[in-house]
Amino acid sequence: MMDLHGKPLNRNYSLSLIRVISCLAIIVLHTANVSEMLYRDDISLYEQTCSMGTVYIMMWAVPCFLMTSGALILEPSRELPLKKLFKKYVPKALIPLVFFGIVFQIIDEVMDGNEISIDTLKRGIYEICTGKSWAHLWYLYLLLGIYLLLPFYRMIAKGSDEKMLRYLLIVYFVFLSIIQAVKSTGIPIAFNIQVSGIYIFYLFAGYAFSQKIIRINKVASFFIFFVSTAFIAILTYRSYYYEIETFDGILESYASPFVVLQSIGFFSFFYSDVGKETGDKLSLKILNFFDENSFGVYLIHMIFIRIVLRYQEVNLYEKGILGFVFYCLLLFVVTTVLTGILRIPLKFFRKVSAFIIQTQNQDNLKAKTFARTNISGK
Repeated sequence: MMDLHGKPLNRNYSLSLIRVISCLAIIVLHTANVSEMLYRDDISLYEQTCSMGTVYIMMWAVPCFLMTSGALILEPSRELPLKKLFKKYVPKALIPLVFFGIVFQIIDEVMDGNEISIDTLKRGIYEICTGKSWAHLWYLYLLLGIYLLLPFYRMIAKGSDEKMLRYLLIVYFVFLSIIQAVKSTGIPIAFNIQVSGIYIFYLFAGYAFSQKIIRINKVASFFIFFVSTAFIAILTYRSYYYEIETFDGILESYASPFVVLQSIGFFSFFYSDVGKETGDKLSLKILNFFDENSFGVYLIHMIFIRIVLRYQEVNLYEKGILGFVFYCLLLFVVTTVLTGILRIPLKFFRKVSAFIIQTQNQDNLKAKTFARTNISGK
């Protein structure tokens, strides 16, 4: 990899660390959110506030996933022809979306005591197309949209100097975060820019950090993350204890200025040591294992959350904070290991497919060479 100045970049293990921690944070977020939804009528105001505070405080996780993606897929030296886009990137989002949308429909039918039939498949496809499948699949719809427009985002990244990219991020932050936050409080503002949402900001922000266009030292990064997290906690407290609904639009949005600052602070804190291995081989191997399975963990962790919390009616509020933490960590480890096991046949299939394609290409090359030799001989 090369940066904007033509300097080589080594493999950056900090990106793996960011993804792994973000994946764990998403599990914590979903566990707290589902618990609150299921037991809202049985818990105290304090427990409800703590639960939703946990949800809101963990919302930096998805933006950090997008920032790691931006740091990698917008990298200028990488080539991305349309053939590669539709062969590699688009299927990454589309295939899991269709497959797990149907799997989740089957799980719902089984757990509700219904028979599995062709109608199950029809309902699964319908819910995929209408966005009514399990809620966490929204991220795959987002990825699919990003991948389809990726060549244009890469053109912007590659064609922008440092000044223009900073300008783009400022415009995005002001119009897609600050102004939206003000609007959510009921203050009408007519100014806008014609883009779909805040998520592309995170993509370009990750790229800006990876290219050293934006630099924030660790102390400042920690301060930004801590202060923005504190503000979210304060707003959550005031929202629930004083029933101030005005704050809901700020707390529940990935476009919230506080979530943006959280994400930037967290990402820059762990990304500051660019391209440096900070652990022994065993530690890095374990980190890579959790990292390469993180996408699978995101897809399947809700199965366990739904079965354990909803269908088996496990109330984590009765287990206390330690029980909640233990459950989240256990779920993280179990789903990571399970994903690793499920990926073994997929890896084998890919190797076999690659070998077959390589053999076919070699045979075609030999045939062309042989044909040319015969023609020249004549």
